[in-house]
Amino acid sequence: MEDSKWMRAMHWVGQRLLAAFWSLLAGLVILYGNGESDLVTLVLYSNKLNRVFITIALINSVINAALFLYMYIWLDAINKVEDPLNASPWCIPTGAVTIVVAELSYMLGLWPMFGFLSPLIVIVVSYGFIMSFHFIPTLGLLGNPIKRGESRYVPKSHED
Repeated sequence: MEDSKWMRAMHWVGQRLLAAFWSLLAGLVILYGNGESDLVTLVLYSNKLNRVFITIALINSVINAALFLYMYIWLDAINKVEDPLNASPWCIPTGAVTIVVAELSYMLGLWPMFGFLSPLIVIVVSYGFIMSFHFIPTLGLLGNPIKRGESRYVPKSHED
């Protein structure tokens, strides 16, 4: 029994260290940008980037964020829907399409300035953004596996 608690604790710490690494790396990439300006300023104001693809990427990112808020804030937290994934099955494919279009558009939009580094920059920033969610309290929205012993979105048959 003690070993499983120890292993769970080590797994939890390992996940947080990995998330911290990717979040820090993404922050450094955003802060460094092209060496003269940070990445956010470049994306919003630089004329050296392909503005059409940057605009497409930003629109798809906003749509994806709206889908996330709809699923986990509106359906789960406010309306207390038991299973928001089944209540709105159209959200998953729509979110998948918008995130793929956004990622490809960011790569093509950054290409004129960063060239072959564009895919690497987009992947690092995206992965760091996703990993940063490890440090945001869920307030019960996505379940708290440490507190309750299980997540309501993970079937018991998949637990170790």
